[in-house]
Amino acid sequence: LDPTYFKGLLRQIKCYIALGNLTAASRALEELKSRDTERTTSYATENTNITRLRELETNADKDMVKNDYRKVVYIMDRALELAPACVQYKVKRAECLALLGRYSEAQQSANDILRNSSLNAGALYVKGLCLFFQDHLDKARQHFLQVLRVDPDHTKARTAVKEVKELESMKTRGNSAFTSGRNDEALKLYRDALKICPQNKLTNAKLHGNIAAVLVKQKNFNDAVKSCTKAIELDGGYVRAYVRRVTCYQELDMHEEAVKQHTEKTTTEE
Repeated sequence: LDPTYFKGLLRQIKCYIALGNLTAASRALEELKSRDTERTTSYATENTNITRLRELETNADKDMVKNDYRKVVYIMDRALELAPACVQYKVKRAECLALLGRYSEAQQSANDILRNSSLNAGALYVKGLCLFFQDHLDKARQHFLQVLRVDPDHTKARTAVKEVKELESMKTRGNSAFTSGRNDEALKLYRDALKICPQNKLTNAKLHGNIAAVLVKQKNFNDAVKSCTKAIELDGGYVRAYVRRVTCYQELDMHEEAVKQHTEKTTTEE
């Protein structure tokens, strides 16, 4: 066997591993084994790394199904130690950061990918996801549509576009019903909108706030307090929910609680 050819094929395997192309790496490794059955120790590390990366990919997929995004980030960090140029791993890591609410990190990771590949569908989707979870629905929809122009078969982007459209439609119809005094209709629309994407905390916080506004209009202050509390649990910086809850406590003659909540609101504003 030509030693130069052996080294060249081994370098090729290393490159495939660095890129996360395990199929090509395995194929090249099998070819190398068939050509040289004596120097097995020379490619033992590559063989181990391929096996390890396959295990990490399998574990990441399982944890993704279980919505254990923190663990997936950890696994992708380990995978990127072995395959530092793998875009697929970087995208999955960035997506999980977005799902964990770590938007700045997710956007930075997506931007790093897009600097080298401006039309990477996965990175564009992550940017859209960050916008979506930060209640920038119109900008999010534009990003998801861009993903579909790049990759028409991107299932997650197609689902996201549908969710954005449904949320925008239900919010608009709910607002119209509320303004027109059709309070029961408005409540149903806002509550149905909450079912569209439970993970979207900021948008859902505003929906709970809208529900509270309808309930206040109906003089149902007890339930309005509950809706305000749900809104605050989803978005601790949602000042309007604090204000509305204070108003409800005052209407219920719960003045001590109103003072306490007013203090919380003031702290939040600071």
